[in-house]
Amino acid sequence: MQTFHTIAELRAALKIERLQDKSITFVPTMGNLHDGHMSLIRRATEEGDVVVSSIFVNPMQFSANEDLERYPKTLEEDKRVLEANGCHYLFAPDALEMYPDGKRSQTQIEVMGLSDILCGASRPGHFVGVATVVTKLFNIVQPDCAIFGNKDFQQLKVIEDMVRDLSSNVRIIGVDTARNDDGLAMRLTQRLPNTRRKTHCTDDVPNTAMGERGAYSKQCESRGHSRTSSTEA
Repeated sequence: MQTFHTIAELRAALKIERLQDKSITFVPTMGNLHDGHMSLIRRATEEGDVVVSSIFVNPMQFSANEDLERYPKTLEEDKRVLEANGCHYLFAPDALEMYPDGKRSQTQIEVMGLSDILCGASRPGHFVGVATVVTKLFNIVQPDCAIFGNKDFQQLKVIEDMVRDLSSNVRIIGVDTARNDDGLAMRLTQRLPNTRRKTHCTDDVPNTAMGERGAYSKQCESRGHSRTSSTEA
């Protein structure tokens, strides 16, 4: 596996792959990887010839009361498990590479009707940050398809609608993430001090993918948002 920290280096490497008519599958992450992420990487190996992952702790997703600096950074371990599970290229930029003029000057992407409900209601700007960084990553990697976990269902829907609204030529695949018996993504419980996961969302927001689907549908119905899903399983 090759690791790149600049956009230019990654693009140069992927250009060579495309000249050989190879398809590219992409799995974006913020690092601190667990077995759930690896299930996405393994699915990516089934969907394309070349697997690209990214590790970028996106400052645009964090609000003022969330501690960006304390987000776990385990790059060397992440690189090891990515390579072991079939990843070919890792893109690990810093904030300056992604936002050279600072995040305040960055053009932003907002998916209307989805960004301010459920988790978005208690985390203003979070899904704007998600949509913006995923758009940038799609433009950098230019994948044929991208793999996301169904466990973050609202995020998946935001990305799905963003791709459709912007006519992006990226196929989105949602995968059921590997979980422990308590419903948490595998290995994640080992990093938490309590058995119940702390969440940035309000207490009445479900933490399971099934619960998020139901809550999402009710919220969308109440707001007149009735877009149909195009995510593949």
